[in-house]
Amino acid sequence: MYTLPVLNRDPNRFWISGVINSTSTPFLPNGDIDFSSFDIYIDFLVRSQVDNIFVNGTTGEGMALTIDERKLAAVGWINAARGKIKKVILHVGAANLRSSIELAKHAEAIGADAIACMCPTFYKPKTEENLINYLSQVAAAAPSTPFFYYSIPHMTHVHLDEVKVMQLAMLKIPTLHGMKDCTDCLTKSLVCAHLDRRKLQVVIETPGDMLPSLSIGIPCLAIPAYMAPIYNRMKNALEAGDSETAQRDQLMAVNVVKITSKYNEELVSREKAMLSLFGMDLGPTRLPLVSMPEEQKIAMKLELEELGFLFRS
Repeated sequence: MYTLPVLNRDPNRFWISGVINSTSTPFLPNGDIDFSSFDIYIDFLVRSQVDNIFVNGTTGEGMALTIDERKLAAVGWINAARGKIKKVILHVGAANLRSSIELAKHAEAIGADAIACMCPTFYKPKTEENLINYLSQVAAAAPSTPFFYYSIPHMTHVHLDEVKVMQLAMLKIPTLHGMKDCTDCLTKSLVCAHLDRRKLQVVIETPGDMLPSLSIGIPCLAIPAYMAPIYNRMKNALEAGDSETAQRDQLMAVNVVKITSKYNEELVSREKAMLSLFGMDLGPTRLPLVSMPEEQKIAMKLELEELGFLFRS
């Protein structure tokens, strides 16, 4: 029987367990944030077997929100999640250091469980040392809140060595707890996770790598809500020694990603489109992003149903 790797973690440290979902931000037709949808959305996530939420990130169109909007959304998510969601991680990355510091201070003041920060995307850090000097100031603005580096090079176009970044961060950021890794490189993820298994946690955001992530001892994933039941079924099957079922579920996840990406390569638009097919209409995306046309959503749903993917709201 296959057994999942044993995680030798410090029990007194902050850890995220279970599925993380990067939330979409609900918008009204005029583009304002639809705060009235937060409670309904959280209830949907709970029914979908989501344990934690990552707020104001890429899927949440965080970089399309003003600083004030991000603060209001953060408060709304924390209030809606209270008593229903294990952890709320707030993304505080922004276009400049001052804004990220402001968001980090606010996150700690309102009781966020953790914060995460990506690198700036216009004036980009050229070296790992430069990036850590930036991140360390952001983390210091929330000295009592666990900090995660958010590595998402396909969006930031900053291609630094994540292993070196984490090694330097361990020396300069006292609140460092790990990395949200969107590099699509499991080898780097594994090396980063093993820099200090007792203290650091790597979270992977690649639905196509759910099974490989489990096999190398990285069980906490950030995935779409509609993937959570597949992941939990896969994990249970693997723990029961049923590798065949686990592989079948992973293949289903890979095919779902393949189909949804075919209809829209833009992550934010297709995630909102998928959520609408589950009865969660979260409104439009903000320009320059474009919402998926209704006819494309219908065609995507038909193809997913042919695959055997079930839509349950």
